[in-house]
Amino acid sequence: MESPTEFFSARIRKKDRKETIVQELLADKESRDYYKKKYNEIQERSVSGGKKWYKKMQERKKRR
Repeated sequence: MESPTEFFSARIRKKDRKETIVQELLADKESRDYYKKKYNEIQERSVSGGKKWYKKMQERKKRR
């Protein structure tokens, strides 16, 4: 909610307002692209590495 002094400078038009702040962020193309890039970076780091990942898991099981 903006104050009356910021009516024109920081105002979000009524048609651009959403129900939640998440919806507002996802409606903005720049922020959506940023979140998509960050999500892909995290996915690349956390994806299993095929045989290397499998061998690492087998070693962990053997240690127990």
